[in-house]
Amino acid sequence: GDRYSRKLLIGFGILVWSVFTLAGSFANSYGFLLAMRSLVGIGEASYGTIAPTIIADMFPKKTRLRMLSIFYLATPSGGALGYMIGSTIARSLNCWKWALRVTPGFGVICALLSIFLIEDPTRGESDANEAFKDETTNVRGEIGIRALINDIRHIFRCKSFLWSTLGFSAMTFVIGALAQWGPAYIVWASGVVKGVSANGKSLGYTQEE
Repeated sequence: GDRYSRKLLIGFGILVWSVFTLAGSFANSYGFLLAMRSLVGIGEASYGTIAPTIIADMFPKKTRLRMLSIFYLATPSGGALGYMIGSTIARSLNCWKWALRVTPGFGVICALLSIFLIEDPTRGESDANEAFKDETTNVRGEIGIRALINDIRHIFRCKSFLWSTLGFSAMTFVIGALAQWGPAYIVWASGVVKGVSANGKSLGYTQEE
């Protein structure tokens, strides 16, 4: 994000996300589906980490936190909408694969909007931090293996970044587990309340009893 156009990286990330989301709908095996869904994370990682830096440079400190909060609300809100809209599409078309074939179209639109409409401000512009701008300009000139090694060293020296990354990774595991097993648990719990097991057999009692 410091060496290349951030809005182009965001647009590219959304396109990658869209392509592999669509590819997952043509999966004929669990392995292929797992691979495609894993590659979707590459696109999410690109725009999910670069977009906040643009927001931070576009808004001053007084409004920056509010704008970032709105941006990060998209993750849980989008996840919830994914369950509702995805299940509705799958049920309407009688095929779960169509839930993965509708959203990529919107992704392409968002990618084009990101490339042509988003402003890519100078790093540190909202803070008028000239020292930061000069440092960024110097960083832009370093491209190659040496620059990559320097970046990795800097990351591992930043304890706040490491702890934040570990914490967010742990949260992602929890959310993933909830997304995987939560619906099955709700179906099971609903069946117990009604006195019917997950396979449709009567349990002979209800939870109220």
